[in-house]
Amino acid sequence: METKYIIIPFDVQRAKRISNGEEEGKIVTRDGKEVRIVCFNVRHNNYPIVGLIDEGDYESAESFSKNGEYSIGDGELDCDLLLSVPEWTTFKDGDIVGFGDSLVGIFKSIDTARNTFSSYATIFGEELIFYETGWTLRNAHKANEKEVERIKSSLKTSEDPKAKEYFRRFFGIEEKKECKLKTFDKVLGRHAYGNWCADIFSRMDEKGNYVCLVNVWSICLPYNDQTAHLLGTSNDPE
Repeated sequence: METKYIIIPFDVQRAKRISNGEEEGKIVTRDGKEVRIVCFNVRHNNYPIVGLIDEGDYESAESFSKNGEYSIGDGELDCDLLLSVPEWTTFKDGDIVGFGDSLVGIFKSIDTARNTFSSYATIFGEELIFYETGWTLRNAHKANEKEVERIKSSLKTSEDPKAKEYFRRFFGIEEKKECKLKTFDKVLGRHAYGNWCADIFSRMDEKGNYVCLVNVWSICLPYNDQTAHLLGTSNDPE
């Protein structure tokens, strides 16, 4: 898959970086012709930019405003300047992106020096991993609907606390806990990484916590022969 380019509004500082070869992209007219900037600072109050428009067999010299307008106040014209940039340069924190060979990740930030990006979570093959740095920008693109559903489903079904956090943060969904406990059931309760304590279950509160006789717990298990060995430990259930 080749790098996908998108058209964005003209920005003079970004246009200077593109012209100097410091950033990937092209300066184009609204009707798609490439433009070679000659100067950004002509001594003219309204049209300080001079560019050469590629007309095929020749180039035409035109002047533009600092905002890339061909004629100020005349609305959108075919000769107005725009920028054509790789789609990945527009990625924002939390965007779902596809990249490489069928990988999907939650975008965090770009390392322009290494041409890589970091992610909060990534599906690598069938595995959900939380390795943040070093993903190549090769073939990076905004995830399609199928790719979004892949990582959404993977986060939803994972028991990793990070998966639960990212599912809530990036998809705005708080999974409700399915409670199979009944009032007065004997339970083992704990917070995220504490020790298991014996308690008596009462009810679930509006935040999904387990309200018990002794305490309010974020995690509860039925107390029985299969879980009794966990009492007083911080071990995860098998």
